[in-house]
Amino acid sequence: MKRIVLILIMCFVAITAYSIEDTYLVLYDSESHIHLAQYELGPSKSFTMRWIHSVELEPWEEIFKVDSDFQIVLDSTRFKAFGAGVPDSAGKRVETSDGYISFLEINQPMDPLIYGISPIAKHTLIIENLEYPLHEWIASDTGVLLQIERKSKLRSLIN
Repeated sequence: MKRIVLILIMCFVAITAYSIEDTYLVLYDSESHIHLAQYELGPSKSFTMRWIHSVELEPWEEIFKVDSDFQIVLDSTRFKAFGAGVPDSAGKRVETSDGYISFLEINQPMDPLIYGISPIAKHTLIIENLEYPLHEWIASDTGVLLQIERKSKLRSLIN
């Protein structure tokens, strides 16, 4: 009897682990569609991409959120100085603090969201204050497609 109860508990745990889904940011090579990495997004369901602007050589950050339809939306952007290719405004508000200019409440859907990874720009993905320096392990000039996928924890271990 104890063995049957134990088996039933193990089955319940396995089914639960397979059926409860979390939100993942998944990175693919944009040309070959090879799976490069995946990161579980925390409760904020947001992430930041930071890089060095090629002209001003200053940090630039784009902050993304995942909407209720699990689409990536550009929420805001932060940069140190206006320069080549920088619009004079975007979003509903502009703020300055800590030496940065921020365009806020942009709410621009990003489909698809692709970055060309560069060791010069030093693309770094930031999730829940953890930094993932993509430029250190993804080949230079690789296009990286970022997309949202809903997966169970069990399924996420497989892929």
